[in-house]
Amino acid sequence: METTTEAPASLGAKLRFMGPGVVLAALAIGSGELVLTPRSGAQYGFALLWVPILTILYKAAFSEGLARLTIASGNDVFAAIDRLPGPRHWAQSFIIIVFSLDMIGYGGIALVGLCSGRAVSES
Repeated sequence: METTTEAPASLGAKLRFMGPGVVLAALAIGSGELVLTPRSGAQYGFALLWVPILTILYKAAFSEGLARLTIASGNDVFAAIDRLPGPRHWAQSFIIIVFSLDMIGYGGIALVGLCSGRAVSES
């Protein structure tokens, strides 16, 4: 059975209590992330704080690169990507594969959350 704690009274204590879960939740887009990331932040603390920092840097570079590519080509993102060197439609296929693996990964995260919740309630 889980124990409960008193809510922090001071602002500093509240910020320490929210800690890494708020940082991870700020990066979230969907409702699943809003549920899972604070839980992950509570479980792992600051040990995984390097992941969102690296993600923010990657997102900034990727967005800047796509913006420059579309401005330079005068086309939308997919038409501009389609003109990159290599086999035809390789970039679109790559994006589809990445998003498909992402969905599988989120399914795995949800499954782990369900299984760990059952293990806690059964003990």
